Amino acid sequence: MDQESAAASGGSLISLNEHEQRYYSGLHALCQADTPGKLSSSKVAELFKASQQPPESLHKVTEVCGAKHLGYFGTPQFYIALKLLAAAQSGLPIRLESITTTNLPLPRFAGLKHEPDVRHPAAPPGPDAQGPQCGSA
Repeated sequence: MDQESAAASGGSLISLNEHEQRYYSGLHALCQADTPGKLSSSKVAELFKASQQPPESLHKVTEVCGAKHLGYFGTPQFYIALKLLAAAQSGLPIRLESITTTNLPLPRFAGLKHEPDVRHPAAPPGPDAQGPQCGSA
């Protein structure tokens, strides 16, 4: 699955672990446009504003991920942008090196109504499924 995650998110630029892949796929679904393969720019803008990053940081994310050059967010640009937002929220510079050399937390979005749906749609059901667990060994 690692190869699929890397290919779906820009080839060799970034790779996503299973948790990131599920989370990013959920956010991707929230931002879908009517046209297949493209995301709604207004929905992406709303999501990115919820990251609580300053406008100049959001502009830089759009430039670095390649969406500004293309004129739209495709899946690879969107996933790279999410990693860049996570880097910015962690205090790292907004550049590709920050997302390819650092293990980052998931990006956070204030007031995201559907965040629980985004986190758990692909979670395997089971008798022990009691939500997120920290510190499990």
